[in-house]
Amino acid sequence: MKFPYKLPLFILVFIFLIPSILSLGAETKYEDYTGGSDTTTLGTSTWKAMTFTVGTTGTDKAFNIKKVRLSMQGDGSTGTTIVGIRNVDGSGEPIGEDIANGTLSNADTPTGSLTWQEVNMTTPITLAKGTQYAIVVRSGSPTLTLEQSNAGGYGGGNEWTSVTAGNTWADNAPIDFQFEVYGSTSEFSIETELIAPANLTGVLSSAVFNISSGLEVVGFSANITNVTLFIWNSTNDLVNTSRSTLQTVVTNTTLTNYTIFPAPTITVGEYTWNAETCYENNTAGGSGCVFAPNNLSFTYGFIKNAETFDASVGDLSTTDFTLNLTLSEEILLSTVNLHYNGTRYTTTRTAIGDDQIYTLTIDTPAVLASTAMTFFWEIILKDGFPISNTNTTAQTQTITPSNLFVCALPTDVRAINFTIYREDAPTTLITADNFEASFSWKLDPSSSTTKNTSITLTAKSNVEMCITPNSTFYVDSTVEVREAGYSTRIFEFSNKQYNNVSTTQNLYLLNTTSSTSFILFVRDSAFIPISEAIIEVERLIVANNTYILVESAKTDQNGKSVGHFLTEDASYRFKVYVDDSLKLTTLPGKIVCESEPCTVTLTLPADVGDGLDNYEPIQNLVSTLTYDKTTQIVTYTYTDTDTTAQGGRLEVIHWDYGNVSQTVVCNTTSTEVLGNIQCDLSAFQNGTYLVNAYNNRVDAPNKLDKRIIVAKIRDIIGMIGDDGLLWTAFLVVAIVMVGLFKPAIAIFFAVGGVFLMSLVGIASISTVSLISIGVIGVIFLWEMRK
Repeated sequence: MKFPYKLPLFILVFIFLIPSILSLGAETKYEDYTGGSDTTTLGTSTWKAMTFTVGTTGTDKAFNIKKVRLSMQGDGSTGTTIVGIRNVDGSGEPIGEDIANGTLSNADTPTGSLTWQEVNMTTPITLAKGTQYAIVVRSGSPTLTLEQSNAGGYGGGNEWTSVTAGNTWADNAPIDFQFEVYGSTSEFSIETELIAPANLTGVLSSAVFNISSGLEVVGFSANITNVTLFIWNSTNDLVNTSRSTLQTVVTNTTLTNYTIFPAPTITVGEYTWNAETCYENNTAGGSGCVFAPNNLSFTYGFIKNAETFDASVGDLSTTDFTLNLTLSEEILLSTVNLHYNGTRYTTTRTAIGDDQIYTLTIDTPAVLASTAMTFFWEIILKDGFPISNTNTTAQTQTITPSNLFVCALPTDVRAINFTIYREDAPTTLITADNFEASFSWKLDPSSSTTKNTSITLTAKSNVEMCITPNSTFYVDSTVEVREAGYSTRIFEFSNKQYNNVSTTQNLYLLNTTSSTSFILFVRDSAFIPISEAIIEVERLIVANNTYILVESAKTDQNGKSVGHFLTEDASYRFKVYVDDSLKLTTLPGKIVCESEPCTVTLTLPADVGDGLDNYEPIQNLVSTLTYDKTTQIVTYTYTDTDTTAQGGRLEVIHWDYGNVSQTVVCNTTSTEVLGNIQCDLSAFQNGTYLVNAYNNRVDAPNKLDKRIIVAKIRDIIGMIGDDGLLWTAFLVVAIVMVGLFKPAIAIFFAVGGVFLMSLVGIASISTVSLISIGVIGVIFLWEMRK
């Protein structure tokens, strides 16, 4: 082809480059959403953003962004509207500054209706394929209107709102506002991929971050300038940014760069992370940065596998907390404390395989209304890295109040029914002048916290107490009842259990003309007074052979209290409780005042088993307990026909009054329902033996069935013969005669005789007594020597 005239060379070059220039500058709509007819407004501090993903509605290919079109309506004000493009984080929230933007005059924005307005991007930028960005719109106009769909419909993102001029953002999903994004074709793509640590895979003892940054260009020259590592803690605070400068120039090729960051300086805890790859386009100009599509999470030092607790619990009870952790192998020492309602508690650690289990049981505090208690775990790890303290996310536990009160409504949960009667006529009600009571309770027997209330009522023959919530209450109470013409009585109740099945507690008063006051004195077997003991006084009703509780008193520091009795005509028995354990049950008998002041002394038996604490007739049991003086054998035989029978037990204890402790010589158990248990005493020394026979059943183990006292005496004549007995008599006479002339010799023979009788078993003398007799003899001899 020949040209009619010679053209300048630069003109020919320009002519041939026109297709390429047109191709590079051609604008194509790459992403858009035009659905819906709803509207939203923004102003000077209220910004709107619409996130979009390259390839959702258009071709998934990198392109150079040229302009953004929005359907909008102005308000006629002056000023400028800025439309920018920003990166987003793993949750889709806009972050950082604009990577491209353009402006629109508010005066040029129509006010009459919604119209599509174009905003040209003044900064050249390449958007990577498959990557999400945000269109951020802010305006100096008080009310700029955008067209949107409240129901949404765009799959690559959604609308966000910031009322703090872009400092913080709120997700408006599923709302989408209308947009169109235009750009020019470019064979350019950049990607960021997070390789390691993988998402939630375990405990990292040393965090190393591996990131893949890919850059693909055709027909251009570009380079990755740097990769930046971002780490956020559990409260979304940025705790680390590390930058790696690569300066890798890429031309007409695809290159993947693997970047490894060493362990950053962070404490133990839960984190999220991402990386940003930045590049420069050396041919088309411009630069940009791309995050990986999603954040990843990791745990440094430990993993919290599980945390268990009761979301709601009553006050005055106990509640359990458990934390399950998996620790790094490099951690040699761990301590976990629970901070509950401002108090720091130390936990107990148990290792189960690779897991560390930390447990704690605490008493819930008393509350007047439902209260949310805040708590968190303090995790202290040592070794492998410096001491590090980490607190878990705070949790709440709701404490609901418990109450014990006088019933008012029919729907109240009734727990105790106090009814007042005459003692001498147990079915006759008394309307008391005054009813006073104090209560202390808890909802768990092991809890150390209690709650208290007191009531005072007048003209009452019946008082009902109710509870809330419907649970088991463990209650200590003191009830005082006064009525003219009757002796005032105080009833002490310790650790009684009450629930929604109402317990009837009858209270009996005795006419003053029939009442005699007695001192009730409780002491142990060593005659030491017992304080804080509960004495239950029961009167025998002969007509039906039953007992009624007429008084329940508590002893003072001197072991004393006061009781009121109908003397000589009524039979009473006593039950003594120490620390809520029944220690003594007396046989019924009449009360007689033998001397002033009138006193009933209750002596607890020595600690020789269960004593009479659970002695009651046992149904469906036939038994005998005997001692044969000839064979010196104790025998307990029984036949138990009860369906829960589990056998019996025979216990024989030697009572040695010279020793503080007592000796158990036999303690034999049989699981047979037809039993014969024996104890042979022939090999044991003379003395007194306490024999207890117990019955065992599923619901009542070790229940005392029978008891006897055996006085074991040896046959002296059988041991030493008639001659021996005669010579013993002569020896005693001889000692006496010698003592008239030589007292020292008499003392020596007397002490020696005592030791000889103990040695051959004629008498049972304790070691302590023998030593005492010997010492006394030595003292006498020493005094005579003077």
